[in-house]
Amino acid sequence: PPGVLIKQVGEGHDLPAGVAVGIVPTVKVTDAANNALSGVAVTFAVASGGGSITGGAATTNATGVASVGSWTLGTVPGTNTLTASIAGTGITGNPATFTVTSAAGPPKTLTKEAGDNQNGTTGTAVAIAPSVKVVDQFGNPVFGATVTFAVASGGGAVTGATPATNITGVATVGSWTLGPAAGANTLTATVTGAGVTGNPGTFTATSQPSAFNPLANTNLSGTQSFASVNIPAGVTVTMTGDLVLNVAGNTTIAGNLVGDCVNLTINGEGALTVSGNLNNGCAGAIPGTGLPSMTLVGKGGWTLNGPGGWTAAGNVTVTNDPALTDASFAPGAFGSPGSLRVKVPFASVGEPCITNNYTGVANPATMPAGADQRFGGNGVSGSTWTLRCKGGSSIVIQGTLNLTGQNAGRGGNGNHTDPTASSSSGGNGGVGGMVKIQAIDDIVIGGGTIKTGNGGAGGHSNATGTGGGGNVGASAAATGGHGGAPGLFSATAKNGSITINGSLTLQIGEAGAGGAATALAGDGHDAEPCPAAAGGPATATAGNGGSTPDKIFQAGGAVAGLGNVTVTGGAAGHAGNASATAGKGGKGAKPCKNGGAGGDPEAKGGKGGDADLRNQNNVKIANGANGGSMTVVNGRGGKGWDDCVAPFEAGGNGGIGGTTRGFNGAFGAGLANGIAGAATFNVVSNGGDGGNGSPPGTGGAAGGLAAVVTVAANTIQPSFVPGLPGNGCVVPPAQVQINLTSSNPPLNPGVVAPGTYVVQLQDAATQAVVGTINLIAQGPAGNTFYGNNTPSGPRLGWTGSLGSWVIDLASAIVNGAPYTFTSWQECVVNTTVDASNPVLIEELDQSDVVVATTKVTSLTPCADIPLTKGTKKIRNSKSGKGSSADKKDMKGKGS
Repeated sequence: PPGVLIKQVGEGHDLPAGVAVGIVPTVKVTDAANNALSGVAVTFAVASGGGSITGGAATTNATGVASVGSWTLGTVPGTNTLTASIAGTGITGNPATFTVTSAAGPPKTLTKEAGDNQNGTTGTAVAIAPSVKVVDQFGNPVFGATVTFAVASGGGAVTGATPATNITGVATVGSWTLGPAAGANTLTATVTGAGVTGNPGTFTATSQPSAFNPLANTNLSGTQSFASVNIPAGVTVTMTGDLVLNVAGNTTIAGNLVGDCVNLTINGEGALTVSGNLNNGCAGAIPGTGLPSMTLVGKGGWTLNGPGGWTAAGNVTVTNDPALTDASFAPGAFGSPGSLRVKVPFASVGEPCITNNYTGVANPATMPAGADQRFGGNGVSGSTWTLRCKGGSSIVIQGTLNLTGQNAGRGGNGNHTDPTASSSSGGNGGVGGMVKIQAIDDIVIGGGTIKTGNGGAGGHSNATGTGGGGNVGASAAATGGHGGAPGLFSATAKNGSITINGSLTLQIGEAGAGGAATALAGDGHDAEPCPAAAGGPATATAGNGGSTPDKIFQAGGAVAGLGNVTVTGGAAGHAGNASATAGKGGKGAKPCKNGGAGGDPEAKGGKGGDADLRNQNNVKIANGANGGSMTVVNGRGGKGWDDCVAPFEAGGNGGIGGTTRGFNGAFGAGLANGIAGAATFNVVSNGGDGGNGSPPGTGGAAGGLAAVVTVAANTIQPSFVPGLPGNGCVVPPAQVQINLTSSNPPLNPGVVAPGTYVVQLQDAATQAVVGTINLIAQGPAGNTFYGNNTPSGPRLGWTGSLGSWVIDLASAIVNGAPYTFTSWQECVVNTTVDASNPVLIEELDQSDVVVATTKVTSLTPCADIPLTKGTKKIRNSKSGKGSSADKKDMKGKGS
């Protein structure tokens, strides 16, 4: 019989409630001797936990083992027990009890527990932190599930965003701070899991703005919403970043609202009143996004009271209707100046737009310049200051309004150097800061001083071509930037009238000057290698000076009180000067003997700015600016090759001059017109000189003027000159040469035979006489004669059958022109030597004492020796016996 009932498997922990256990409970039945018993009936039954089973009546198998069919735990987390029992008494372990601990299942449903549909204040935390409850499929609270809370709208923030559910299944966010703008805010709560009903849960809260009324210095940034704003006198609110103030009610700034280089926007639904200081100026570098703006909106009207004022970095707009633009004030048919139509501004329906002794200045005072680079960047235009007022309201300037507009930045300078083609340009100057007063209805101006910004100067340009390679030298093209216009002042009353009932001074800024342009092209290379290259072309176009616009008072009705307006300034910008230096043509060289053509220079001076600014009597008050000067240089043809070295060849032709184009700048119009710019031509487009040779080269043709130059009193008219022709070569004459031998001791001097002898110079090839030299022998009787140009050192004498004399050079004519010899070679005309009466060459000292004697032993015709420095060849034409020799300075042994 059964003696023991033993549990085998089937117990466990932390299984989900309501699920079947994975390992079913199993028992083993043995007798007292531990032998397995088969066929024993075993009964399984749920003891606690509310679960259920299948196969509760089981029978042991051959190994004495029996198992329940299945065991499903109860749906409530906790302890579940199951018993297994057999019939009989005294059985050890009978009945056997199986225990399984269950927990809640995975999340199945998420519900909002607390914190939904709250009302709060912008920028503050809600009173009840939102919470959710997570349960499983049987509604059991899920413990330890992570819930993520996130702001969905409204721009608020949370803390403790990822709490875990507690033992009751509830998770609560740390805090939920509503966004800065009034209105709806939403927050989501999401639990991890698929198929979770109600996931995510969404909480809603509605925020209402609070009043901003700081009693001590504080900071603000970002987007902030308030029911009202009141910054009292003595309190400074520092903007630590861009600030947008959305104000449901009135905005009053009696203290200071300041920030370095930040954007400021006030969107006020009520009235805007500023008597303190607004400052978003830039103390340091301008940010890459540009200068920050200042936009002030008071839909209930705006009032700017002194002694405060604004210091603005960028554009400033003050309006009572943010929908208004410049297009809203496009003029229709404006009336003529006359009396003010009857309308009292304060009696009109609408919100007032008032200034009272208010001041505005710019910081920075001058906008940044354009970048200095090959193509200079444009200067930044000055900011625009705009006062606007919608229909039903009027702009009233009480006391004085003092505004100083922002000056524009200059254009960047352009600079470029290149061995092939150089080009650069200067940037244009920016437009000066404008001041605009715009009303749909009336404008009343009590007085003040309004100054618009200066226009920026145009950038200069320098282009330099450095190379002469190729067939043309490096080109150069430079363009100066244009000067910017000064800021415009305009007062527009579209449907109403304008009246100026106090002293108003309008100081219109100065226009920017045009940038200079300088182009320097490369010279063409010489004809090594062939051919000689042409000079590079150079083009310089200077920038125009900026023009000054007129002030604008325009109204649908009348404009009155113009006699109270004083208009000053408005100087037009002077034009830039242009200078173009073209490259010279390269020189000729064998075998390409002709010089290269000169480069084409072109220069155009800028136009002087016009001055259109007029006073209250509609008379121009400023003179037009002078036009820019133009200077063109070079463009000269290259010189031809010289070839007067035997064998003589033709010289190279000079290169033609370049074609010149020049435009001096036109004057600007004004009260008195300016003066057209000067035009200067420097060695312009002359032809190159021809080279020396046989025959000589021709000079290059002069270049021409291909464009009309404005004639002005200070204009230098161009002069184009062809190159000079080359010179012919001097051909050496025919000669005879004396071969000498020494004789010692010296012979005594012979008899005196004074006289004048002629030596002819003959062509080496044709023997034609090409010139003569007169030789003169003279001296006291009984002495050896010497030439009329007595040397300071030893002299040569000549002795023979005709006696003894000294010869010297008196004059020479070669090819019809005087010629000077610096040294000589001894030559004689006779071709025989009398042995009984030999010809002797004596060397005499200063006292006419013979110090050496040389005897002529043979005479031969002189060879065709090239004519070189230090060797001049002559031939004696005197007939009869004897021979002649030239004078020669000697030191030491005679020859």
